[in-house]
Amino acid sequence: MVKNTVSKEKAIKDIKEMFNISIDESSNDCYEKDGSFVVSKKRFERFEVVGKLQDYFSDKCFVEGFGLEISPITLIYTTFKIININ
Repeated sequence: MVKNTVSKEKAIKDIKEMFNISIDESSNDCYEKDGSFVVSKKRFERFEVVGKLQDYFSDKCFVEGFGLEISPITLIYTTFKIININ
């Protein structure tokens, strides 16, 4: 299967919509800042976040030089970020 490439900016926009992430971290329990995401487990369990990300990237990949890193398990949030891998 040929995967479509997605830019960092497009991925951020799509992921924010996927998790209903606000611009202002003080107004929501899920937020994004500079490509780093925090998703409250009150809204989505870790397995749900990972599943949604797997579904999103099943037919996509980042333009060269970027990747996604999911942080170790925490009690309250699932965190992940788009990283530069060059």
